[in-house]
Amino acid sequence: MIKKSVMLLGILLSLCVCANALEVGGISLPDTLKADKTDLSINGAGLRTSFALKVYAAGLYLKAKTSDAGSIINRDEPMALCMKWRMSIPPAKIDETYYKSFGTVLKVPKGSGYGPKTDFGPMTKDVVTFMGWLDKKETKKNDMWTYTYIPGKGTEVYVHDGTANKLMGVIPGLEFKKVLFSIWLGDDPPVGNSLKKELLGK
Repeated sequence: MIKKSVMLLGILLSLCVCANALEVGGISLPDTLKADKTDLSINGAGLRTSFALKVYAAGLYLKAKTSDAGSIINRDEPMALCMKWRMSIPPAKIDETYYKSFGTVLKVPKGSGYGPKTDFGPMTKDVVTFMGWLDKKETKKNDMWTYTYIPGKGTEVYVHDGTANKLMGVIPGLEFKKVLFSIWLGDDPPVGNSLKKELLGK
């Protein structure tokens, strides 16, 4: 009798876990996240593809659902964007892609290319600091990166390597959050309009 009860409890717990996850391209994303003490719900989710490769699943988390990208970018309220990798990506590629994305959003002339020595204007220090947290090692499948914005504090950057969720640091202020979220939600975003629409729940 006790054995049957334990088995039933295990089944119920497994159902609870599944109910709190959203599957995108074979990758599970959480239905909810916390930004400090604020509960956030998933607004939309989709896959980032490049040359037919499914690179990562992404989810946008807000206090209330909306499809207004400009409003999301500019809001001074708790929100988060979560990326869960579907494949290994070498640091050099991450470095190249992110710097190019920041350059596109900030409308920096391409010149000889984007990198840690590029002048990103007032955002230069924040961009280089952010990149220093993310380009140190190769990603692995199911590694999860989360960018959580908290008003009055800034953008928290978390890296989950499958064993622990590590806070890499915080970029203070609202302006960096606007730039970062524009990579996915801006006009003609670097990640492409398909993923943007999915994050907006369209």
